[in-house]
Amino acid sequence: MRTVIVALIIIVLTSCTNTEVSISKEKFTDILIDLHLADAILDVKSFDFREDDGHWDYYTSIFEKHNTDKNAFRTSLEYYISRPELFDDIYDDVIIRLEKLKEESKEESSKLEKKVLEPDLIEE
Repeated sequence: MRTVIVALIIIVLTSCTNTEVSISKEKFTDILIDLHLADAILDVKSFDFREDDGHWDYYTSIFEKHNTDKNAFRTSLEYYISRPELFDDIYDDVIIRLEKLKEESKEESSKLEKKVLEPDLIEE
């Protein structure tokens, strides 16, 4: 009986550990950036994968853009979360790239604002 219990524990533990990841670190980073941008657009503060809310269309289109699906994303998320050093690296890159996008957006906005505020040169 003891052998059976040990065998079951080993089977359960080995079946729960995901040793392979279906989405590469770089691609996963790109997906996270797009998800964060979608959340910003939707003014949502966390990932909400309930399929009955209106946000799911945004997430689905992001997964399609990156040739993946929610199941591959979830298993990859579990994989990276179980490896905190990898997940930290990913999020360091996500933060850097989002900050860069923010700065580029500010620069573009500033350029547009200057164009709008410049007086028209009308010949009299």
